[in-house]
Amino acid sequence: MSHFLCGEISFRGNEPWADLEYDACLFRLIEAAAKRRLCVQFGANINQKIVFDIIGSSHDNIQLSRLPFLALGSPVSNTSDELFYPPSSSFSPTERIEHLKSRVDEVISWVNRIFDEPSVIGMCIYLSEGYDTNYDQKECAIGDFQTTLHQTLLRDEFVPSTKIVIASVQPAA
Repeated sequence: MSHFLCGEISFRGNEPWADLEYDACLFRLIEAAAKRRLCVQFGANINQKIVFDIIGSSHDNIQLSRLPFLALGSPVSNTSDELFYPPSSSFSPTERIEHLKSRVDEVISWVNRIFDEPSVIGMCIYLSEGYDTNYDQKECAIGDFQTTLHQTLLRDEFVPSTKIVIASVQPAA
């Protein structure tokens, strides 16, 4: 079964600001991902149409103010499997957790970088095993994202498909 780390980045306003600044922002986010050994596809460039089903969006009507993304662990992959599983099945459970922790920390670093952009107001991330329709939902502020993601993924037992809604500030109680 394939795994996906995908979602939407929410930008301030109904439609993104001037095209040049929007493009510049996306290039900065792609560059930041590449520095963390992540590959990112945005909007119409997402080659797995299942991603749009997962996030409940349409690949025919992409809203730039809620830009869909797919994070990949390899430039030649079309899933996020390399983010969740080591390149060798001979890894021990401890080695698997260490591999996962290093990849999760790269994702956390990239998400923190996304929130450095003044136009970003929120983000929704789906951790999905194949196509799923039932997600455990968690909400957190960007400052709590590392703890939330570690608690969700860094465990020995089954990891349920999860939706994490991240706000730039603490969500209301």
